[in-house]
Amino acid sequence: MNNSSLIIKNVNINPSRTGVITILRKMGIKINYKNQKKYKGEKITDIEIKSPKQIKAINCPAKLNSSAIDEFLVIFLVAAKAKGVSHFKKLDELNQKESPRLKWGEYILNKMGVKTISTKNSLKIYGNPKLKINKKIIIKNYLKDHRVFMTSVIAALAYGGKWEIHDKDSIKTSFPSFLEKINQLKK
Repeated sequence: MNNSSLIIKNVNINPSRTGVITILRKMGIKINYKNQKKYKGEKITDIEIKSPKQIKAINCPAKLNSSAIDEFLVIFLVAAKAKGVSHFKKLDELNQKESPRLKWGEYILNKMGVKTISTKNSLKIYGNPKLKINKKIIIKNYLKDHRVFMTSVIAALAYGGKWEIHDKDSIKTSFPSFLEKINQLKK
């Protein structure tokens, strides 16, 4: 949404886990750190995110993959709205998670009407800044991978359409309060 903003408080910004922030910044997403401090030897901060006027496509540096590996499904959703073609390479590790996440990321995008080209370890996403979904999408049989469920929910909220997402109990493995937090954001 245009003119959207979000502040997430007290986020650990260990450099081995902030690849998603680096990637999103390269795509033009406005992300700022506020109130940085140390907590139990780790850097934490509030993260302020503001919607850009336009999302830029990215040729994602593979050196960022390991520090963003668990966030790539959401990064793919952002790339779906970018102007141009985004390239993601050397993502073998994505298919060694609870489900073959690279395939599931592409599957979700294709269901949304986004053109992609993939290999066993790479994905090209043809972004569409005007992407809006007006159809029913069913997501099931994804081996109860919590990240596939959460990505599908985010896609439904961000792009519209009528979604039927099975196995919501999958989030209990990593983020049991996910749907509660999403509902708080919608208010």
